[in-house]
Amino acid sequence: AWREALTLAISELSERRLDDNFNQVMSLYPAQTLCEHLLMPLLNELEQHWHGQFGAQLERVFFESWLRSKLGARIYHNNRSLKGAPVLLINQSDRPFEPHLWLTALLVSSSHCPVEVFDAPVPSGELAIAVERLKARAVVLYSSKPLNLLQLPKLLNAMTCPLVIAGPTVCIHHDELAVSTTEIAGLSLAHDPIEAHQRLSQLHLL
Repeated sequence: AWREALTLAISELSERRLDDNFNQVMSLYPAQTLCEHLLMPLLNELEQHWHGQFGAQLERVFFESWLRSKLGARIYHNNRSLKGAPVLLINQSDRPFEPHLWLTALLVSSSHCPVEVFDAPVPSGELAIAVERLKARAVVLYSSKPLNLLQLPKLLNAMTCPLVIAGPTVCIHHDELAVSTTEIAGLSLAHDPIEAHQRLSQLHLL
């Protein structure tokens, strides 16, 4: 019912209705339930609905702009009341906005951990600088496209914190990354936001 209400609001470009419904559901459920049972299924349904549909790009731009603003505001307010080293989340995709990266950020933030989100790729040579300056406790690299895995060992050697690679790229590089996780310390894999949050928890970083 909540997904239907949000989908209708998106199709009508009704920001107020979208906001009201979302605020209601956020007041009822914790972040993990919200992501697992509402937002992730909603994103999957929207992708199917938008495929080859006239007006799809309009709805996508409307919804993603709203979602970026909504989650960004919540994370900003959480960060203001939190102390300690942040988890750094970086979008390594070509898309300017990756919803699942922001859902991961929401889950981490809701575990009382500060987060920093970079919406655009960072060159691998500069990633260690970001980790050092932010004193990051972990890095989550999210990508829906292939990554340059040849730079991975060098990247991990230069970093002082664990790295989680997340998103569809994990399936794209399944065999190579499966070998890397057994050979390279400090590297974890996650297919989706729930799994990324679990990996960070297993590493006692949250």
